Amino acid sequence: MRVTVLGDFMIDEYIYSTTSRISPEAPVLIADVQEIVEKPGGAGNTAQALINLQNEVQLIGFNDTENKIKDLFPDKKCVKSFINMDLKAIRKTRIVADGHHLLRIDNEKIPCHIDFSQIETLMNRLISFNPDIIVISDYNKGFLRLLLEYKEFCVFFSRFIRNVPVVADLKPKSFHLIRGTISTAFHSILPNQKEIMESADFCNTYYDAAVFWHDQMIADHIIVTRAADGASMIIGHEEHKIPAEIIEVVDVCGCGDNVTAVYTHLLVRGVEPLEALKKAVKAATFTAQRLGTHPISLMELNAIT
Repeated sequence: MRVTVLGDFMIDEYIYSTTSRISPEAPVLIADVQEIVEKPGGAGNTAQALINLQNEVQLIGFNDTENKIKDLFPDKKCVKSFINMDLKAIRKTRIVADGHHLLRIDNEKIPCHIDFSQIETLMNRLISFNPDIIVISDYNKGFLRLLLEYKEFCVFFSRFIRNVPVVADLKPKSFHLIRGTISTAFHSILPNQKEIMESADFCNTYYDAAVFWHDQMIADHIIVTRAADGASMIIGHEEHKIPAEIIEVVDVCGCGDNVTAVYTHLLVRGVEPLEALKKAVKAATFTAQRLGTHPISLMELNAIT
């Protein structure tokens, strides 16, 4: 199946180390570096999971001046429709010592403009790829906002998705932006509980916020991921709760991306949304037992579902 992933692509860098002593200069641990690993981050984590699940994936986002983002996706099935920017890639560096996170360092400079000629190229590439489904992976790093500043893109996208379902993982600020610019409702949105509450901070519960956005016709299916409490799918005013398994959590980093990827993967293959979400929650539970981001593979998905 052909899946377009549109959003904020980043680099997740892991510095694996050991610690055995305190610095004589200050009361801090000394991390002895053993290995440095770079992985796709942000929208790239969702995209990598979809690639692992044997989908043909189109990547739409910013590439960096050093081509680091492109280099993280060597798979020949991957169609790279990046917009080149004269900036270094957004990088999140995690220092891990003896299996424990010590520190995260964020290095990011967010682009502030896209030329319309680049927008036109992007629209043509989207038409040419002809996806079966579109995933929006929004990390509030500018890509979605800059696209939606162009009325021409908003009109084009609203028409394009009348026949192509959209699954969107949106940050709170983007809810109002989408509702004000895109006239066609998405198939599904997948915020976590904190995000949907922030997007409608006049509501008292995540359920009230989900109903509000459903009534605003932002999406037909509102999915709220709720960490250890599992997930809820709100369709109309009806809530379907999916409990999570009780496990020893090692790292929740990237779990939401795996929910998005597995849900999308199953949805485009004809699985009913509620059943697809149940399996996606299982996949997230599986990956939460591993350190660092872990884009799930098809073999792992088949084994757990």
